[in-house]
Amino acid sequence: MKYPMPEKKRHLVWLRIKQILIITCITLVLSEIALGIYFRIKDRDLIEAETTDYPYFYFQLLPEAGLRNTDGFKTQYDRNKNPGITRIAVTGGSVAYGNKPEETIAYFLEKQLQQTYPYKKFEVINAGVPAFVVEQEFIMIQLVLQYYKPDIIVSIDGYNDLISGDINRYYPSPDAIPPHNWRDFRSIEYNSRKNSLSSRFFGLFSNIGRLADYLYRRTANEQQLYENLAGNKTLIGLTYANRVGDIYDFCKSKNIGYFHFLQPVNWGLKSKLNEARNNCLQQIYKEMQLQLDTCHYVCNITPIFDTVKDIYLDECHVHPEGNKIIAKTIAVKLESTIQ
Repeated sequence: MKYPMPEKKRHLVWLRIKQILIITCITLVLSEIALGIYFRIKDRDLIEAETTDYPYFYFQLLPEAGLRNTDGFKTQYDRNKNPGITRIAVTGGSVAYGNKPEETIAYFLEKQLQQTYPYKKFEVINAGVPAFVVEQEFIMIQLVLQYYKPDIIVSIDGYNDLISGDINRYYPSPDAIPPHNWRDFRSIEYNSRKNSLSSRFFGLFSNIGRLADYLYRRTANEQQLYENLAGNKTLIGLTYANRVGDIYDFCKSKNIGYFHFLQPVNWGLKSKLNEARNNCLQQIYKEMQLQLDTCHYVCNITPIFDTVKDIYLDECHVHPEGNKIIAKTIAVKLESTIQ
């Protein structure tokens, strides 16, 4: 026969539960505040996002007087094009976007072409967008860039698509080359789970959520993840080549010349990188090169800096002198088309 819990004992149990709940809430709040301070200090050197939401290709750079025009391009030119102008647009990721306007590939290319062909007038538009993969670039060309009436579009790509799998390796995508951090764009999945307890919790405690995500990634089997990624190299290479081909076909239909330059990567950082990662990415990049070999509008400039020392700033960005070398290489490739 069971006897009811004495009133005094029930009171003590509820008191203990309340104490645990209060301590837990205080701990969570203090942890969230402490992590917020830590992440704020950790992120102090990061560049503030200069982007805004945009349909179809997810985001674009914000206009900024004296730096970026109304479409977020780092250029002084707008959509109006005067007669007699040969207009060239340079697309790609942060390598194309560059740093100071007078140190970008687009700037050096315009200067080089103007010196080579003084009887012509050139306008080179810097349409690079940091973090863009080729598919976003293609959509941007269709929705925005074509209305600048470019005579030639030059793409400087490869690296962002290469590391797309690396960045997204913890969160598999149904697409071979998704945008960077593509999970942030999964609106249907997000809306389906936003009322769940976990979503509400991490909505309140975002810094704790960031820590939990970090711990999840730290405990993942990196070797296995990179082996799986390398196993998809053929699909990734073929997908990349097909998308480059899509851009070419679109440009051809609009009477726009198109040239694609597969950009250099600093594999010399091997000793500083995870060996599994480095081997995996090199395999994928070689496959991308292989799939593009038959395309006459593609120029592989991956070895352009093999004999140049101290030109890289990191894994893919180079000093202004490197941008000047790339610009000269592009100018030579465009010679027959311009003439």
